Amino acid sequence: MSLAITLGTIITLFAVLVTIKSFIRKEFCAICTSVTITWIVLLIAYMTRILNDQIIIGILIGQTIHGAYTILTKKEKMKIYSLPILLTLTTIGYALITRSIPNQFIVLTILTTMWAFALLLNAHIYNPKIQKIAKNIINCCKNW
Repeated sequence: MSLAITLGTIITLFAVLVTIKSFIRKEFCAICTSVTITWIVLLIAYMTRILNDQIIIGILIGQTIHGAYTILTKKEKMKIYSLPILLTLTTIGYALITRSIPNQFIVLTILTTMWAFALLLNAHIYNPKIQKIAKNIINCCKNW
């Protein structure tokens, strides 16, 4: 499937979803939904060997990951989990395309464990140098 057809599909879905949105009371993002539906269809086509283009699927999944990340980290309490959320969503996206889960989840588990360790250090150790390092890790994405 060419890029032009993919973009045309997103535009068509967007127009349909905006129209539907005006008739129902449910709030949703027509752009996000259009992109997500498109990559799901493309992923199914890829898995059934109708399509051989992983690049466009990866780009669209990346857009959905960014949208989900933005929604999930809007609340102040969730901001400290920014890195684990992003890594989890990226791992899920990668696993969808490659259909191989174990290796990615091992890496994700290690990184999430390191993140949790930094949070614990910050909460329970009163060494100023260690607390400063832990706070820098935690606050990395909170104040940019």
